[in-house]
Amino acid sequence: MKTKSEFLEQKIDEEYHNSLLEKEKALRNETDIDNILRLNKEIEALSNDMEKRKVKEVGYMRGLIKEYNFKSRTNGFVFILSKERRVKNEYDAQVYYNQTINEKSAKFLSNSILNIGGNGEKISLYNELYSDFYGPFRVGLGALVSNKSSNSDSIESQKDAVQRLLGGGGNGIVSLSYPLFGFMSQNQRLNIKSSLSPKIAFDVPKLGTESSKFGVNYDIGIEAKVFYSGLLDVLTLYSNFRFAVIDGNATFYANLGKGESSFMFNQFSLGIALNSTFRIGWNYYYGSKYVNENFPATIAFSIIPN
Repeated sequence: MKTKSEFLEQKIDEEYHNSLLEKEKALRNETDIDNILRLNKEIEALSNDMEKRKVKEVGYMRGLIKEYNFKSRTNGFVFILSKERRVKNEYDAQVYYNQTINEKSAKFLSNSILNIGGNGEKISLYNELYSDFYGPFRVGLGALVSNKSSNSDSIESQKDAVQRLLGGGGNGIVSLSYPLFGFMSQNQRLNIKSSLSPKIAFDVPKLGTESSKFGVNYDIGIEAKVFYSGLLDVLTLYSNFRFAVIDGNATFYANLGKGESSFMFNQFSLGIALNSTFRIGWNYYYGSKYVNENFPATIAFSIIPN
């Protein structure tokens, strides 16, 4: 038995072709040459019009149907261990992360984060340049720039490396995210999400680092986010938790001035968002002894375009 959404999608397909079929039927029954020429022109014009307008409209409606499918199936509760409530495909993933299905186009500059170190001396700017969805996975490609100390001694080089790690990981970042859990209240004011969020980052030689070799690090982490919006959806309180283990190559550890052994790198953030677009937050880092001793709290300003 077809679901309501499947029936609606079938009706959209039928309506897409109805006008064209009617014209073709009239053409087969027509004998007058002038009417045949007129119908041929109308069919050609209708076909071109459908390509330009109807396809887009049908695509939009199908997106709404897939959004409805996911929301009705999960009813505000996503859980990886439930067959019915897990994120199954790229359409589910887009609704999970963005609340809705957008037009099919590449998204440039998904978010920008300005990260300021505790003493204000170290600043980094991270931009997620592109993001897309592959099955239930969200993939992001980002870039980071940070101010580099004019003094090239080991202590300042270590602080530069720490700031790059705090800002996102390195000059280039590839991130992956897979939904584990999600909850949205009936009034849509409380939103909780948790995902497996590994990423790989690399430092380009001479770009923010004095090293002549590529530094690479691997971050295996789980994230959890909590959002609580006001009645008018103007101000949103949010918190973010990340628990991760980081490892990397010899250049990565040399830049940090640390022995070559993986370490725990956890993060807790608390902040406020304006219209879900502008955010200001406080970030606290903890984990292994090295992190506790060398990673200061930061202030972050974020812009997430709608």
